[in-house]
Amino acid sequence: EEKKKQVSMSKNFASLSDRYQVLLGDEVVENDILEAIELDSIGYDQENYVGIKDQCLKWAKTNPFIYFMVRDLQTQKIIGYINVMPLAQDFYDELKKDYMDDIDIPAEKILRYGIPGLYSLYFASIVIHTSCKDRVFILKLLVNSVINFFKEKAMEGIIMDTPSSFAFGLLS
Repeated sequence: EEKKKQVSMSKNFASLSDRYQVLLGDEVVENDILEAIELDSIGYDQENYVGIKDQCLKWAKTNPFIYFMVRDLQTQKIIGYINVMPLAQDFYDELKKDYMDDIDIPAEKILRYGIPGLYSLYFASIVIHTSCKDRVFILKLLVNSVINFFKEKAMEGIIMDTPSSFAFGLLS
């Protein structure tokens, strides 16, 4: 019966893949970021966890590959996202020692992927709309997108180093 349930879930997931689109890099536009901030306000209880428009736009301008988003093609709305920031090592080390709200991360401490080497990643946020019935599928889409992105980057010599503890939870 468990096997039958897994097959049934696979069929559901296969049909869902046509309904959702993953966005990354230049595919993410200002309105998508504004919708992600709306998701923050729905998903987080504390105001200091909700993105600030100007800050989020600066982050995306600094490195457009920090946001992995999922759009519901039926509603044309962003329904989930992950924010993964490669941070300057000195700032990352400071962040590990002292708690800081994500919204306080300065854009100039976010790196661009370009030079082969080790990048310290900070998983700032993962949010899926609370009313989404396909939350597990959306989470899998987002996590797989992050993993595949970094697999491709590894081929370019860009390696994830010392990810935040949240990253280990996502990837394990």
